[in-house]
Amino acid sequence: MSHFYFDYDGNKRTETKYCDFEISNIETIVEPFCGSCGYSLNQFIDCNKRNLKYVINDIDRELIEFLNEIRCKGSKPFYEYMNKYDFKNVPDKEIIKVLNKDYKENQNPYSYFMKRRCRISIRRNKRLETYKTRFIKGDYNDTDEFFKKCEISCGDYGTIFDKYKNDEKALLFIDPPYFDTYNMSYSLDKGDNTKIYIDILELLQNGKCKVIFITKKNALMAYVFKDYIKCSYNKCYQRNKTCVEHIVVSNIKYGAGLKAPQ
Repeated sequence: MSHFYFDYDGNKRTETKYCDFEISNIETIVEPFCGSCGYSLNQFIDCNKRNLKYVINDIDRELIEFLNEIRCKGSKPFYEYMNKYDFKNVPDKEIIKVLNKDYKENQNPYSYFMKRRCRISIRRNKRLETYKTRFIKGDYNDTDEFFKKCEISCGDYGTIFDKYKNDEKALLFIDPPYFDTYNMSYSLDKGDNTKIYIDILELLQNGKCKVIFITKKNALMAYVFKDYIKCSYNKCYQRNKTCVEHIVVSNIKYGAGLKAPQ
């Protein structure tokens, strides 16, 4: 089950099984590109690691505003906001119009989230009723607890790298925009996205922190990170019906009884 409030394109919630490393000596889990916080939520809820410190960061200011709103108020106000929508028999074009209109008129964290982060999943499967049922049942109580406890920031990933690179008790789960995929949210004025991958390599080579990094495999990624690749797996995207190979990159060794997933 997804622990986040909506299906989220690109999230890694179903891929955490490929990251089952021994992390018993970790005190802090950090996601510099948090998105839907799939790894942290998995550790907090499924693995019951509730005593750890969690730090989630993203450069998307509106996403962070939404998460801060959830942290302060919980999911109930979001459910009440979402409950006014019923798209079961509504054409896709009308869904877009409604969400765009609401975002333009309200400009609040909830309208942003519905328009920018949920629009595709709503159009794809019209699952609003499913989500409403889960809110009513209280399936998001653990998620609310997670966001109340975690530290949330909005900034450049480099600041996060610098802060935790020498912390032996910190684990950075890194899920950046793919090297060969355009992502408007990460088209920074400071430069192009390729520097992210140089910084990740340097973190693996020189940092004292633990690192888990997932990315789409291509020849360049396989070459650059060849010394740190732990396993690979195929991922199929429902949105465009394509399958791609991903690699799990880490400076953590599989412990006793653990082996690379097949």
